[in-house]
Amino acid sequence: MQEALRRLGFYKREPTGVWDEETERAFRNWAGYENFENKIRNDDKIWGSLYRYLLEISRR
Repeated sequence: MQEALRRLGFYKREPTGVWDEETERAFRNWAGYENFENKIRNDDKIWGSLYRYLLEISRR
């Protein structure tokens, strides 16, 4: 996730693999940019379709 968000310009640090506040902020900013605000969950989970889309577009 961090690497994908970094490639897209939303995560500015080196990836650590730890979901921290910076990662959460980057993910929420990306989701808002892509108009996926309604897909953000509050149970520490991510929709699989959203995860796959993030990975797909970060590889382009």
